[in-house]
Amino acid sequence: MQIIFSNHCYDSMRKRGVQELEIIQTIQENNWTKAKFNRLEAEKEFSYNNIWNNNFYKFKKVNPVFVKERETVLVITFYAF
Repeated sequence: MQIIFSNHCYDSMRKRGVQELEIIQTIQENNWTKAKFNRLEAEKEFSYNNIWNNNFYKFKKVNPVFVKERETVLVITFYAF
């Protein structure tokens, strides 16, 4: 399965401190659920143990939103908590 990213995702990764590999792992290793507008989503919690925006976080949750057509997944956006 090929996973590709929208330009919006690449811009957001820098702003939100999320790595491309984290989004790929979330999609490949976790169950998918239905999201709004006929999209899909997955969710995974990563160990973080770091400071982000002057706050310490033990974990980082990554929640990509995507569509699947044939053998291609297009990641439209994601949430990071």
